[in-house]
Amino acid sequence: MTTTEKTAKLDSFASGMSGSSTASRAAQHPIAYRPDIDGLRALAILSVLLYHAFPTFIRGGFIGVDIFFVISGYLITSIIFNKIQNNEFSFFDFYIRRIKRIYPALLLVLTFTTAFGWIILLPSEFSTLGKHVASSVFFVQNFTLYHESGYFNPQATLKPLLHIWSLGIEEQFYLIFPVILFSAKKSNRKLAWIIPTIAATSFLINIINVASHPEKTFFLPHTRFWELLTGSIVALIDKKTETQNIKKYSGLFSALGIALILTGVFTTKESDIFPGWLALIPVIGSALIIYAGPKSITNEKILSNKLIILVGLISYPLYLWHWPIISYLYILGNGTLSVESGFFAICISFALATATYYFIEKPVRSNKKQYKLLAYMAITSAILTTIGLAINFGKITPFVTTTPLRDVSYAINEWEYPQGLYTTKINNSEINKINGEKYTLFIGDSNMAQYSPRVVYLAKNKLTKKGAIFFTRSGCPPVSGAFEKKTEHCKTAFLDINVAIENPDVDTVVIGAAWVSYLGLSADFIYNNKIMNTPEGRKELFLQLEKQIKTIRSNGKKIFVLLNIPTGNELNPSNIINRNSLLKFNATRNSEMISKSDIYIKFPWLSELKRVATINGATVIDPLDYLCNQQTCSGTTPSGMAIYRDANHLRPTYVRKYIKYIDATMQ
Repeated sequence: MTTTEKTAKLDSFASGMSGSSTASRAAQHPIAYRPDIDGLRALAILSVLLYHAFPTFIRGGFIGVDIFFVISGYLITSIIFNKIQNNEFSFFDFYIRRIKRIYPALLLVLTFTTAFGWIILLPSEFSTLGKHVASSVFFVQNFTLYHESGYFNPQATLKPLLHIWSLGIEEQFYLIFPVILFSAKKSNRKLAWIIPTIAATSFLINIINVASHPEKTFFLPHTRFWELLTGSIVALIDKKTETQNIKKYSGLFSALGIALILTGVFTTKESDIFPGWLALIPVIGSALIIYAGPKSITNEKILSNKLIILVGLISYPLYLWHWPIISYLYILGNGTLSVESGFFAICISFALATATYYFIEKPVRSNKKQYKLLAYMAITSAILTTIGLAINFGKITPFVTTTPLRDVSYAINEWEYPQGLYTTKINNSEINKINGEKYTLFIGDSNMAQYSPRVVYLAKNKLTKKGAIFFTRSGCPPVSGAFEKKTEHCKTAFLDINVAIENPDVDTVVIGAAWVSYLGLSADFIYNNKIMNTPEGRKELFLQLEKQIKTIRSNGKKIFVLLNIPTGNELNPSNIINRNSLLKFNATRNSEMISKSDIYIKFPWLSELKRVATINGATVIDPLDYLCNQQTCSGTTPSGMAIYRDANHLRPTYVRKYIKYIDATMQ
């Protein structure tokens, strides 16, 4: 490689994911271009890309982001440290170069994502996209996503800008870390103590919080900075050993690093608690590869391969493009992604990334009209932010709202609970309540909470004298001590339930939940050390339900057990609309029917649940008797009104007017 080629590549060699300009040339700065780190970038982006395109085959590819974090910490620390030592560091210069490097490709992808979203997204999805566009412009997408569903939630595939969370972490690090590095160096404080201390603190916060607050730990910077700081520590160690021509054991370090990363890619699962301790696998693996240096045999022969380097060079635009494309293919496929679609996404992503690199990134990087470029980017950012906020607040609506299927489109994610109720507490447990002479206590998850619009309607229109107490916890089985493997928040969800049951003003108790999820579809829930969707687990839960019913009846109260509503992707209003027809600026329907008999065939234990409840004195309400005819269950009324808000919950508008089977519990 010639000196000129090395110099050109240095311009993109400063960060794990997004890169950054180094401004000066190799002759002026001791940090030299390392092709093996571009190779490591390639390994990271390919892991992420293959995971998103083929999630059932490359289960742990999401750890590629952790590799990027380590690379970022190493390169930025090396560059800033060298500039500070040479008295050349400028905050203004550093941040201007970050803007020039990051924004052009990002603004292009945001523009495409917004325009395509207008064509195929439904109102609630488009509103969320608008919020994400504005968040992405300012690199706070990780904070926005923290307040929504988790990264591994099935609904996450419907968020085309989900992946920008990691750019947020990096940019927040770049905002803070140069100040720490500069201040420490100028005050002669020992970086060898400061950086490891901050890294250890961040890692401990991650370990402490990952089980109880998984989304917080996944998305927020203070539980992720330790990964970037691991790269910083490697950079500082490199400074101590830079005079050595060959690092002892470098070949072993590199091989072990590759082995760790591949182990993580193929063994880590979405259901694992992450980051937590497991994040050490890709972080340590990446650190070992970087520390091994460009002359270690693995780094030189494999990671420095020209084709692999090329993938590394386009890793930033490839990262930006791949997920919106895959997400939109999920949406067009009604929540599924075929293998063929996965290959198509990879090909299109590589094509767009290559074009972006050569026609956007490189010209911008070499353009000398710095302030003119910054002005263009500032104006474009302001326009995108304004459009994003207008979309989020409903001032700009998607194409589908102009079609006959607009009612179906507006049903998506319609939700009212706990509107009409006031929040109070029983001991340490939060409940939602509407007053009355006596009370019906509703115990369950969001499948129970979905009935609140009808209950509030009855109470406020004086169709009942009773009040209601909703003791519900979303995503938690209505049994004290049951919990999800990945998080323990359900363990304490119903600790105070007996206090609520024993309340003398409560004369009726209703227990309901997404039984088919806890006892059938999901293997993630544990009760009495048994997985709930196994025969042994179901037996344990049925025994507990039997005890609970007997306890309630012994207190002289009526007891209802509410079974599952029909569920399935066919009933989801987002799938009723044929998204492919929207590409032609039309709007046609998909089938919205599921077979009633198939439900009992798929979940035969529903009959056992009904039997246990009935023989112990509970009144069983089976929504299938009301929401289905003899053969099928539909996602819409005969007039075409959507019944559901998603695949698993009824729409509040429909519940309030038509779900009269709940009325018996309020008598």
